[in-house]
Amino acid sequence: SGSAERLTARGSSLVGESLFLGHECQSDRLAMRMVVRSLIARTQPDGIIMALPHGLTICALEELTSVNPRLTLLTSDSFVPDATTELSDATRRVTHVLELWSPGRDSATTRFRTRMREVTGYDPTPGQAYSYDAFRLAEAAIRAGVRTRKQMRAWLEALVEDVVRCRARG
Repeated sequence: SGSAERLTARGSSLVGESLFLGHECQSDRLAMRMVVRSLIARTQPDGIIMALPHGLTICALEELTSVNPRLTLLTSDSFVPDATTELSDATRRVTHVLELWSPGRDSATTRFRTRMREVTGYDPTPGQAYSYDAFRLAEAAIRAGVRTRKQMRAWLEALVEDVVRCRARG
């Protein structure tokens, strides 16, 4: 993914990384246990950064805490535990959420939040907001004539360059 290279360029390091392909905690618990124990044994980390779907995050957090209760666990904002999330007190104490999305007050966000409440009955989660944004980007790319994966990559790279240029101008 290039993460290790980007961290090294900034003077930081990534001790180890693991890939877990699963769908849900119950059927994938044994695989999760093996991945977690292997990662801990190989790297002996002080902390873990996770980017997993909500259900798998719960499974990974509990497994990590059972192996090493002193780890600092950082999750992406696709996992934001609330009072109903089934996590042990020990896991809650060492888990921190990196929230990148917060609802803005602009008209597009207001329309999105209103529509989500109409359809689902609750406010959107960060993961749903990211999915919505991804679909909107794909729609814009298709309208711009993008038809292949290679064209999509070039279109997205040009978009990022435009954003960087705009921010540089202030």
